[in-house]
Amino acid sequence: MPQPLANIPFNDHIVLGGKHLQVPRSEYDQFGPRIGIAWQVTPNTVIRGGYGLYFDALIARTQTAQNDLEQLAWPYTTGFGGSSNVLTSAGVPAGGAGNPLVPLTSIEGSFPFAIPPPTPWTPSGWADDPNNRDPYSHEWNLEAQRQFGQNLMLSVAYVGSSSKRLAYTGGNANAARQPSPAGTPATVIDALRAMPFMEGTLRYTQNIGYGNYNALEIKAVRRFARGLQSQLSFTWSKSLDVSSGYYNVENGAGARGVQNYFDINSNYGLSGFDVPHYLSWYTVWELPFGRGKQWLQSGPASWVFGNWQVNSILQARSGQVYNLGAQGGDIANIFGTDTAGDKSYMRPNIVGNPQSGVAPGFDFNPAAFAVPASGTFGNAGRNILRSTAVFNTDFSLFRNIPLGAGESKQIQFRVESFNLFNDMNWGIPGTTIGSGGAGQVTGLAGGTRPREFQFAVKILF
Repeated sequence: MPQPLANIPFNDHIVLGGKHLQVPRSEYDQFGPRIGIAWQVTPNTVIRGGYGLYFDALIARTQTAQNDLEQLAWPYTTGFGGSSNVLTSAGVPAGGAGNPLVPLTSIEGSFPFAIPPPTPWTPSGWADDPNNRDPYSHEWNLEAQRQFGQNLMLSVAYVGSSSKRLAYTGGNANAARQPSPAGTPATVIDALRAMPFMEGTLRYTQNIGYGNYNALEIKAVRRFARGLQSQLSFTWSKSLDVSSGYYNVENGAGARGVQNYFDINSNYGLSGFDVPHYLSWYTVWELPFGRGKQWLQSGPASWVFGNWQVNSILQARSGQVYNLGAQGGDIANIFGTDTAGDKSYMRPNIVGNPQSGVAPGFDFNPAAFAVPASGTFGNAGRNILRSTAVFNTDFSLFRNIPLGAGESKQIQFRVESFNLFNDMNWGIPGTTIGSGGAGQVTGLAGGTRPREFQFAVKILF
């Protein structure tokens, strides 16, 4: 007589599909050659170059294994619904000394889950291609360095890469493969889905993505000499891909990055982490006054103006890219009878210049975009807009007072300022076209904080 699954002893070991569905898989193609060259053209000029093939690990292998077990090993039931070894106020396990692992039904969840879910066709939301492969990247660089005098160096470099087998994730991976006109029967739309019997909330990851990066890097370095050290660096770059990061976590701000999962090339655009312009400048300057310095080595003036050190760090960069969405739910009509599908995939249509007629407090003109017609995808690209530039300057002033005849013991007074000029860096605006807040900026960029001062005393010995 058939028995319920819950009656099977330790009902946590029924795996449909076998061990070949488990990860990580063995990899046998990870041959990573390297080559480098350095040529001293003149006594003060050097040219360097290099190439390498690099393989990445399958990121988040533990999470990937969990996803695969959840989706492919039903009715696996050893879920973890809370923390184990819960202690009482007396420090004794809540289940008693002989029962350190406590069923948490009455505490904070269910441990272990009592029975499997009713069917395997209601996934938790994530699944992965069991044949996923490690991503790899061809990387190269060419750099020219020139020394001026004893302490100054100028470097100009080109850096590039081409990456394959990147993670490609879409929240509409089980939706219909093409839009359908309004009024199309849901059963017709379902026939275009890979698995009509499974909810379309499934996020599926394959290693079919690709991307590339190109950058010009310029660097001027003043080595520490005569109390002064400084470095000025500038990067001009561009990063493009079809989907940034595992589990869609690096696809940039705003709406979903992948609109049509089945047309990978339509999602090719700026990476969510693309920063085309980045300037960094730091300086450490021991002022030439005071004991052991060039001027004012003794006397009252030395006590006032001597042994000061000035430090600064300046950073200026482009803003963050963001993606636009269109209000209206399943506009392209790709989910059929599935009422739980991820409806945030849609991008708007471009109907004007987003930077023309921008009102105060807005980052772009929302009238330059429109909600697409039913049964169509939007024609706006992925990550086509960018927030305002970001600036930050940190500054500090140190006073070092020697203790005794030598310089091994000192007392140091420090005044430090973060965000010295109180730059308020604005974050991304509302990104949903058709909503009242589209284009309007209402918050600051992550990491922005008002100007701060702190004071400290240190004893060095």
